[in-house]
Formats: sequence, C-alpha cells, structure tokens
Amino acid sequence: MNMTEMEEQLFQNKVDKELEKFNWGAFGLGILWAPFNGAGISYFVTFGAMLFCILAAFILPIIRFFFIFLAPAIILGFSIYMGKKGNEWSWQGKKWQSLEYFSEIQKKWAAFFTLYFIIMVILGIIGIASLFVIGGSFITQMKSDGGPEKLVNSIIVKQVLTKDPGCINARSGEEVAKIVVKQDPTATLYNKNSVLEKTKSGKTEFIMTFYKVGTNCTLEKKNCYVMLSDIVNGEASPKLKTYYDNKGKTLDVLMKLRSK
Repeated sequence: MNMTEMEEQLFQNKVDKELEKFNWGAFGLGILWAPFNGAGISYFVTFGAMLFCILAAFILPIIRFFFIFLAPAIILGFSIYMGKKGNEWSWQGKKWQSLEYFSEIQKKWAAFFTLYFIIMVILGIIGIASLFVIGGSFITQMKSDGGPEKLVNSIIVKQVLTKDPGCINARSGEEVAKIVVKQDPTATLYNKNSVLEKTKSGKTEFIMTFYKVGTNCTLEKKNCYVMLSDIVNGEASPKLKTYYDNKGKTLDVLMKLRSK
C-alpha cells in the first residue's frame, strides 16, 4: 500500500467515523435542515413514510384506539432514524468543501436545535403554568358566580321561562312547575311549586323551585325567580336563586348552603 492509498484510507476512516455521529439537525429540525444540507430527497421520502404510518394508525380500526400513543411513538422513531442517517444523507447528497467544514456546519445545526429545544421547553412551561392560572381563575370565578348552578338557571330562564308561552302566561310558581313536568320526562313534582330533576338512571340531580306572582316579571319587584337546590340529608338545600324579567334579564343570589 503506497502513501496515497494510506492517506485515502485514513481519510475514509475519518469520514466513516463522522457519518456514524448522530445528527441533531436532522432529528429535530429536519424540514429546515434537509434542503440546506443536500438531504432533501432522502429526508422527505422518509418523512412521507412517517406520515403514511401515522395515517394508517389513524385509519385502521384495530389500532385507532391506541392512536394517541402510537402517533408520538411513530414520530419519535422516525426522528431517531433521521438523526442516525442524517450525516450519511448529507455527505452523499452534497459536495462539501472539506470534512472539517461539513462537521462544523452540522455542529451549528445541533446548536440551533438545542436553542430551539430550550425555547420550546420554556414556552411549554409557560403554557402549562398559564393553563393552571387560567383554570384556577375560572374555577374561582365559577364558585363566586354560582358555578354550574348559574348556567343551569340561566338556561331554564332563557330557554323555558321566558320562551314557552305557557310559562310566560302562568301566574304562579305552581303553574310553572306543572308545565315543566309535562315537558320534561325526567322531572317530577317535588312539592306544589318545585320540580325534582333526575337522570335517566333515576339518580336525583337537583331540585328547581319556581316562584311567580302575575305575568309581568321585573327585577325591580323580584316577583319571579327560579331556585336551584341540592338534596342534603333528604331535604332541599338551596344553592342559587335567580330572579328574572320577561326579557330574560337575570339577577343571581347565592344561598347559604347547609353543611352535608
């Protein structure tokens, strides 16, 4: 073996060693990395295969149930494969000035990926923290505003009490309660002006009490309201009273709860 052959062999050994290294640019920034590093065809063929596998996992009924777990695993698996093959694709797909220059460029892409990863982690932490803050504020607001009871009462007022002709023309809470029971198969009379709401399985959800004096409901007179109550120790425990007028405007009043 002459000197030239020895130099070529040593150079090839250096090349092989470099190509065995993991390419972080191909792993995490492949769509940006590939076109600038001569790996466009190889990368995007592999990327297409990854999309096909994800689509197949979503379409096939047998494994669709596990799609939420399979999709990230497929993406991670193909990303690792791209990272392992990245240097080889790039070296073979583009004419580089030198092996040293090639190595320097790939290190820069690795640095870009590291920066990108750190930014994504920070944004993720901020996003999760924001969700906790917003969620906590929402729960606090719901509690202070009457929570889901306010929503239930609002729906009853706007969709039933101020829309249904029978409820509009009713002159008492007793009349309203009878109308609601006739219209709602899950409702039964609890007393003369209260309705017991149950689920289809028969479990009691809540009690709605209707109060009405005349047909002209106003917030000033407070002559019409609906009150939502829970069942505590076999008795109605009022939670929220909602006054309303004929136009659907409401005024909520939180009730003092009995201890369970």
